[in-house]
Amino acid sequence: MAVQLTAQRRWVMTGTPTPATAAGSGAAHLHPLLSFLHHQPYGTSRTAWDGAVAKPLEAAAGGSSGGRGLGPGASVLVAEWGRRQLLKLLGRVMIRSCKSDLALLPPCYKKVTLLDFGSDHAHSYNALIEVIRRNLLLADWCDDAHKESLLNPKQSRWAKEMLSNVRLACCVAGVMNLVPKEEDVLETLELLAGKLELPKPASEQHFVPAAAAAAVAAGPQEADQLEAQPGSSRSAQLAGEQQQQQEVAAAGDVLLGVVLRQIGFFTGPGHPLHGVEDGLRNGCKCQVCGDMTHLPMVTPCAHMLCTDCAAVSRTACPVPSCRHPYRMQAVNDDARYKNNPE
Repeated sequence: MAVQLTAQRRWVMTGTPTPATAAGSGAAHLHPLLSFLHHQPYGTSRTAWDGAVAKPLEAAAGGSSGGRGLGPGASVLVAEWGRRQLLKLLGRVMIRSCKSDLALLPPCYKKVTLLDFGSDHAHSYNALIEVIRRNLLLADWCDDAHKESLLNPKQSRWAKEMLSNVRLACCVAGVMNLVPKEEDVLETLELLAGKLELPKPASEQHFVPAAAAAAVAAGPQEADQLEAQPGSSRSAQLAGEQQQQQEVAAAGDVLLGVVLRQIGFFTGPGHPLHGVEDGLRNGCKCQVCGDMTHLPMVTPCAHMLCTDCAAVSRTACPVPSCRHPYRMQAVNDDARYKNNPE
């Protein structure tokens, strides 16, 4: 693939391109590098490379295809001719540096810069920790064998990778945005709609204005309060969005203004599961303790819980006003294999 790249200049940096082996000269390792350089003719023609360099060098090894039918003296002459051809080639295409040349390099100056652990890094770290805690909880849910748990020795590879990610998140290595899979969001909404006998969500996403989505997620009472208070931040946000829409419309690009202020949802603002979808996408407050959770756990009765509150009971919903019992899907249930074919 790299050979096919279009470039005006090509160069390769390598350590020891031809490892010393008892089986042969090791010159075969040079041909891919010459191919990348588009060298004429040895990089573009394998026949030219084999005839002028590779096979003559192999003649000295004895028993190889390059040395068949040649006496000891002839093999040495052929190998020497191949060696000269290779030296001429390397003299044209290679710049060689030795360890003694390192003294000519300028001194290395190290500078340590401490980075602030900002709110974005904290959000990323907390979301990553929630992923790990969810795995530890769900993998052991009614499974005494702990087959999928990160604490299982057979899952040590993934446990080490997750631990490395946590360390990177602590060292301000970057911001990791956890985005839910659209297939999983739709499947969750469809299962809840079927169990609770609610309208099915749309099979394709449609766009919901950001202001309407936030108002529905906040709840009818809270949304009314925000609308009624002119000095609230929500009122200021709505006013800002209206001003932005007017400015875009004045510029003659109404469609662009609508798209910029919309979010893709499977449910509309009036759908009873719209708050659940918004929580899955943007996080929400736990309906038991009230703490913010980035990756909420959704119960079969459509309640949104943090990992700690979901772990309180594995037999019923922990919401005090609900206590709806859980029913585990049977192993031999055909619907189980439909959603989880593997």
